[in-house]
Amino acid sequence: MLKHIIIISLYGFFITSCSESENEHALIDKATNATETANEGKPNTPQAAEEISWDDLIPVDSNPELLLEDFAKKYGDKDFDSNDPMVTEFKEALLGANKASPIVKSLQGKNVKIAGYVLPLNMKGEEATEFLLVPYVGACVHVPPPPANQIIYVAPEKSLEVDGLYDAVWVTGKVVIEQNSTEYAESGYTIVPTLIEPYEM
Repeated sequence: MLKHIIIISLYGFFITSCSESENEHALIDKATNATETANEGKPNTPQAAEEISWDDLIPVDSNPELLLEDFAKKYGDKDFDSNDPMVTEFKEALLGANKASPIVKSLQGKNVKIAGYVLPLNMKGEEATEFLLVPYVGACVHVPPPPANQIIYVAPEKSLEVDGLYDAVWVTGKVVIEQNSTEYAESGYTIVPTLIEPYEM
């Protein structure tokens, strides 16, 4: 069901990541005042917005499990440590697959709504003028980045006030199929936002 979890799990097996914070899994609504400012004068319920999940950004015929299966066939049950050249080979293959990850072309031009975490790219004071929307806390910073088809570039018309890394929000807007290279990772999608609001449980 959750294909991007597989890629994250593979990284977790072969790469040591930072420990999770106590609040990592809690979706938060810190940015209320900021989102009200960012969305002032915009419609509360944009017409025909389809709520989507992160799985919807991955083509149905994409099969990231095959990389692990190929690795298992090639090396079998061999024991190795993190400095083994085979591990390096696998990590390089995984990074290459992530960067070239396929996108869902039919999403082009669609008005969608998706929940995720804000990773600011450029800041103006305490406001983000552009950010990456990512599916989990720690993406692109504390752990290796997810595939490009699991990262969305967002540049709001009005900057978004944020408390720090990984405020949880809903982003509504039109999808543009394009890759963006950022200091953190490659994004496979762009959303031109009409509404940004806090994610509430």
